[in-house]
Amino acid sequence: RIKALTKSIAIEAEAPLRIGCTPSASLHLLPAPFRNFASRFAMTRLDVRCNGGPELLAMLANDEIEVALGPLDIASQSSFGRQKFFDCQLVIVAARNHALARKASVSIGDLAHQHWVLFQRGTIVNALSQSLLETMQLSRNVASTALPAGMILPFLQNGTHLGIVPRYCLWDSVIARDFVQVQTANAAPQFAYGAIWKAAPALGQSATQFIQMMQAELAPT
Repeated sequence: RIKALTKSIAIEAEAPLRIGCTPSASLHLLPAPFRNFASRFAMTRLDVRCNGGPELLAMLANDEIEVALGPLDIASQSSFGRQKFFDCQLVIVAARNHALARKASVSIGDLAHQHWVLFQRGTIVNALSQSLLETMQLSRNVASTALPAGMILPFLQNGTHLGIVPRYCLWDSVIARDFVQVQTANAAPQFAYGAIWKAAPALGQSATQFIQMMQAELAPT
């Protein structure tokens, strides 16, 4: 019986929990929660893969991952389960050496001739960013560059561009020290961030524990 039990535990330990997440979250949001999960559930190995929202949904459908973390809007079909963690607002950011970083309030006129760096096209963040620019009547007048998530903040550090990013990109105090949120009178759009999984078959114990812990770790404070 002891041999059978230890073999069973070994088999469970060999099967990793396959998680998918968006690139910006993997950089700025999830390292600490993942580290805490790995510490608490030492027998569960995480296999984490980064990809865009539509690609994560396809990976779920093809059973390449068990849980995807990202904007919930990528999965509106009833064939997927969803659990919201928090609502994430987009913010306009600039490096502290940018000319607008020193202004307490920025007008549309201040923004009219700026250069922008946005998330890659085809992402929900890019679509919401374009919507924000349209709301401010800037979409036809601005020059924008689309970059992968991991390149946006380093690119902004040269002080010549403004960026539109999820607010969680500034949650890290070290990163926030180098950037400021540009305050405007326009309400920024937001999206729901959380976990997505296939509704059937039912999630296993490890995946359920993972979602529950991520919900607790990422709950708004």
